[in-house]
Order: sequence, then C-alpha cells, then structure tokens
Amino acid sequence: AWINNAAVAMVARLAGAPRDKGAGVELHVKLGDPVREGDPLFTVYSEHSAKLQAAEEFIASTTVVQVSRPGSEMLMKSVVEPLLPVEQAPAER
Repeated sequence: AWINNAAVAMVARLAGAPRDKGAGVELHVKLGDPVREGDPLFTVYSEHSAKLQAAEEFIASTTVVQVSRPGSEMLMKSVVEPLLPVEQAPAER
C-alpha cells in the first residue's frame, strides 16, 4: 500500500480535526502491508455529518491509499506539485 500523507491530512481536516476532538483518520495499513480485496484501509471519524460528507467527496476525487501488487513499481516516483499551494497550507502548532 502507498499512502498519500497530504491527502490523509486533508481528509482529517475536512472531517473536523484538529478542532473537533472526535474527528480524524485511523489508518489500518502501513506502507508495504499486504492487503486483500475488501480489507478496510482507513476509517474517517467526524462529529458532523456535513464534514464527513465533505471528507467522503474529497476521498472520491483523489487517491488517499494506493494498493499495488507485491514487487510492482510505484506509480509515483516523486511529488511534483503539493496537494495545496504552500501559501494555503494551514500551519498547525
């Protein structure tokens, strides 16, 4: 499995994290973990249905976790462009 960290962070933000304490993303796989069809890759938690829907729509429009066959070459060798322009990326402290 290949994990797009920027997309995971965006999903968490759309779900309400870090403001909503019950919001976030729980990853069920790590890089290189074997997975089978139907295995859950991650779970999104949100305290508000509208925020959960926004996270679901984002997930449908991007690749958050990519699964490939063992030994196959990664589809993405490097990140060419950040998910968000640098000036728009929220700084968390």
